[in-house]
Amino acid sequence: MNTYKILIPFTSLLITTHLLTGCSPAATDEEKIGDAQFCLDDIPISGLTHTQRSSQINSCLSKLNGVVSKQADLIRCSSGFMIEGFADPAKLTQIAKQVSNSNQDPTTALMSILRFKYQGDENITDDEDKAFAQKTFDYCHQSGSSGYSFVASIANMATVIASITGGDDIEAGIANLINDPNSELATASAEVIGATALVAYQAHCVTNNEEKNAEICTQLNSAITSGNGIPTEIGASLLDIWNSMNNN
Repeated sequence: MNTYKILIPFTSLLITTHLLTGCSPAATDEEKIGDAQFCLDDIPISGLTHTQRSSQINSCLSKLNGVVSKQADLIRCSSGFMIEGFADPAKLTQIAKQVSNSNQDPTTALMSILRFKYQGDENITDDEDKAFAQKTFDYCHQSGSSGYSFVASIANMATVIASITGGDDIEAGIANLINDPNSELATASAEVIGATALVAYQAHCVTNNEEKNAEICTQLNSAITSGNGIPTEIGASLLDIWNSMNNN
């Protein structure tokens, strides 16, 4: 799996906007999108605390209130990753090195880094992290961006799995779900993972011919096939695959 292809530059989100000039009693959706993007562009990439960054980004996003469009959802999508600190080039470099040097299955290694946590506040709970990862994933999927949809899929699955142990240990989270597959938590987790995997496969493996034979695509295709397209079964199959890879 090519880590550098997957870790897209979150700070280079380009949205074509045509700003209208003149006196208008109310801003158009187009103007609101432009204002939100310019607002986000003015936020320093580094040097802010999590809380400061989150507050400034959410202030910019408020400019999109009431706007329903793919462009607006793309901004909301990328902002989710910005809030989690992924706009910092230093962090992206660290991620790439960590994945490259890891002895883990590449997918598991990537998930251990992309999981969402804190949202700018260390008092945020695991359930709140899962809700935020799901919301960001939904925005990315709705935006129509295959690149963001795929990365958000990995982040969403990772956050669900990591919440099992309350930390960053993806392998332990997978093992816990495997060891108690019939529990309410395991079933609910498998369903989210499976539904997300279907989007990830479409976004990264079907629409991107260069990646169709990549390891992650092979894993997703195998799980989707064995799960007969049923999210809960797909999720359980993926967990089995990842657990097997981690124990080899």
